[in-house]
Amino acid sequence: MDNMDLVTHSILNITQRIKVTENGKWAGCGKMKSLRDKKLSAFLILAIFGLGLTFFGNLYEYVVFVPNLIGLGGIKGLIAFREFFVFSNPVFYYIPLGVIGFISTFISYARICDRTTNLNKWLKKATVYGVITILITVIIVTQFNFKLFFGPPPIDDSSLQMMIFFYSIVAFIRLIFDGLTLYGALRAYHFLISNRSSKC
Repeated sequence: MDNMDLVTHSILNITQRIKVTENGKWAGCGKMKSLRDKKLSAFLILAIFGLGLTFFGNLYEYVVFVPNLIGLGGIKGLIAFREFFVFSNPVFYYIPLGVIGFISTFISYARICDRTTNLNKWLKKATVYGVITILITVIIVTQFNFKLFFGPPPIDDSSLQMMIFFYSIVAFIRLIFDGLTLYGALRAYHFLISNRSSKC
C-alpha cells in the first residue's frame, strides 16, 4: 500500500467516525462526548440528591418547626425548644450533602458546551435559583437562626413573636426557590438522558 492509499484509507476511517446533524453541522459522537455525558450525568445525580435532601429538609422544618415556634408562648417556650437539641443539630442534616448539591449544580452548568440547548436552559435556571436560595439562607441563618436557636434569646415575648413571624415569611420564600432549583436540575437530567445523541 503506497502513501496515497494510506491517506485515502485514513480519510475514510475519519469520515466513518463523524456524523452530520440535520442542521448540516459536524457533531462528533465518539468516546470524548460519551465521557463528558457520563461525568455530567454523575454531577447531576449528585446535585439532585443534595438539592432534594435540602428541599425536603426545609419543607419539614416549615411544616413542623414553624408552627411550634409560633405556638411556643414566649421566651420560656423557646428555651424549652432549644433544650431539645442537645446531642444533635439540624445543621448536620444539611452539611455537607446539601452544600455538595448546590456545588454540583454549579459545576454541571459550567460544563455545558452548547449554550443553545434545553439542557443549558434548565441548568441556568437551577443555578440562578440556587444562588437566590443560598442568599436567602444566609439571611435566615444570620438574622434568625443565630438569634432564635444559638444566641441570647430575644428581650421580650413581643419581639420574639415578631421575629418568628418574619422568619416564617422568609423561610417560605426560600422554600419556593429551593423547589425551583430542584425542579431545574430534574428537568436538566431528564433532557440529558433522553437526548444522549445531542451535542454537549
